[in-house]
Amino acid sequence: MEPKLFHIFRNTPLGRETLLQSLFFCNTVGSSLVVYIPKHTKFLMYFENDVVQVDLDGSYLTAPETALEHASELATDAGIKPVFLEPKNYTASTLPDISTDFDFMCCPRSISDLSSKIGLGYIGPRVRRIVQSAKFPVLVTSPAFKPWSRVSVLFGGSSNAVNALRLGIRISRESGFPLDMFTQVEKRSPDYYKTIIREQGLEADRERHVED
Repeated sequence: MEPKLFHIFRNTPLGRETLLQSLFFCNTVGSSLVVYIPKHTKFLMYFENDVVQVDLDGSYLTAPETALEHASELATDAGIKPVFLEPKNYTASTLPDISTDFDFMCCPRSISDLSSKIGLGYIGPRVRRIVQSAKFPVLVTSPAFKPWSRVSVLFGGSSNAVNALRLGIRISRESGFPLDMFTQVEKRSPDYYKTIIREQGLEADRERHVED
């Protein structure tokens, strides 16, 4: 089954850049695109062990009369036919329930504060909740779209690091882009990491896909 990426569209210049990154990602890894154009500034996402109320800032409701047209035009230019999500269930009249049956989700670094920090280390609290609760990976975008041509994985040997390596290998395989893996040799020897990778059954994939 074709993987699906979930994208919340904002009809602003920043929203355009974020959608361009989702479209590039979908074309790169062979994913379909599900776009939600919000009519309210709040919605609920039901995860396995958490319910996250997402509070959008008012910019997500900008020019609703042209939002569908603008999103469709960008998708057409990218050669993608998106599915536009219309919520069917509501916890309250202005609080729609959004499915979490996706393989990926795209978020800017913050979805609830226009004036938030833009440093690389900053992730807004709502986005952090989604990252922590979701089973699917979350694509956290930069403010401006730039195509990418390599995949990097930071590998420290933990279970999360193993999952990150699996995902990096998957994206490398689907995209054809080379994969780089970074470790902290100051703390552990290379053999320590190689042993973990071998025990997790990833040695052949690492040798096949990791370039450096």
